[in-house]
Amino acid sequence: MTIHHQGHQEHQGPVTQRRRWEAPSWDRGLFVLLAVLGVLGGAHADDRRFRVADFERAGVTLATAGPGVVDFAIELPGEVRPNADRTAHVAPRFPGTVREVRVGVGDRVHTGDVLAILESDTLARFELRAAFDGTVVDKHVALGEVADRSTPAFVIADLSTVWVDISVYPDDLDRVRPGRPVRIAAGDNLGEAEASVTYVSPIVDQATRTAMARTVLPNAAGAWRPGMFVTAHVLDPVDAAVAVPRSALQRHDGQAVVYVVHGDALEARRVTVGRVGRTTAEISAGLAAGDRYAATRSFLVKAELEKGAAEAHDH
Repeated sequence: MTIHHQGHQEHQGPVTQRRRWEAPSWDRGLFVLLAVLGVLGGAHADDRRFRVADFERAGVTLATAGPGVVDFAIELPGEVRPNADRTAHVAPRFPGTVREVRVGVGDRVHTGDVLAILESDTLARFELRAAFDGTVVDKHVALGEVADRSTPAFVIADLSTVWVDISVYPDDLDRVRPGRPVRIAAGDNLGEAEASVTYVSPIVDQATRTAMARTVLPNAAGAWRPGMFVTAHVLDPVDAAVAVPRSALQRHDGQAVVYVVHGDALEARRVTVGRVGRTTAEISAGLAAGDRYAATRSFLVKAELEKGAAEAHDH
């Protein structure tokens, strides 16, 4: 879900404000296919009235209205970084001339692997070794150079976990706290990762006017690469007296509607939509606890009822 807050126009990155629910657009080719298959429009040709059971055969799922949780979320920009707690800057304890370099950037290393061999002023040779399993992410030595402890010869990062640093605008700081669940997305190919906020900076950066929040992601497959820009959805769930899946909502004559069971049929009922989450929405009026309604594939109900109304008007 995308939620924006007004008042951050000066930021070039994503901003946050409350989402207003809008009906999704659907591929009309699906309706054509269903009509060809005879799933819609052919069950009761004698009276042309489509019953609840017909919609259920078409894949519409019914649910009973009642209390629920609206999965409200704040959308914020973030960046993947190496886990600094698992990043080693390897430098020699005393100066030496590099006589052999055994690894390069991108190489996987294991605990105790020799990274380079150096020679001291006394011609004694010594080795630089990896402190833990990881990947060489930076290298600052070459054959014949003199290395000392002022500059790391290698940077090794264990990328089995990574940090995601999230930019949080001041207006959102009261809702982004340690322990809050967060979903991280970086495009369709990666899907989403679930984690929780582990840290929120007490300082607002003077240049960006944002504070930094952090989460730790498992990264055994290496899919989350440091430097990637991501979108973080920090969840701020709220309880609602009546909550429905967003898939239940449609628009009819410019009004939000839910299709409610009335006898053996479904009818459009106007509702007032309150807070909207990523997958659920609050219904503040128009739908009562205990009402049965079309929870999924409500677009099929809308299409069939509108088609029936049009045919009745023609006759």
